[in-house]
Amino acid sequence: YFMLAVLCTVGFGDISAQTDWERFFCLFAMLVGASVFAIIISNMSALVSGLVSSETEIAEEMDACIDYLRDHGVPHELEM
Repeated sequence: YFMLAVLCTVGFGDISAQTDWERFFCLFAMLVGASVFAIIISNMSALVSGLVSSETEIAEEMDACIDYLRDHGVPHELEM
């Protein structure tokens, strides 16, 4: 319960650090939890960004192919 409360919330009311060592441990645990959370969110956003950019790249290549076919007089039925 203690580690879950430290890593997932801003604070907790029923358990509190009493000594300096406990306060240091809580501070360290919160920093580790925040860092892990930030790394996970950062990696997820990079993954989504990569998917969007690859889709955009594919669409641009398709547009270039279609422009090439139209410039060289290929009938519309053969374009797709």
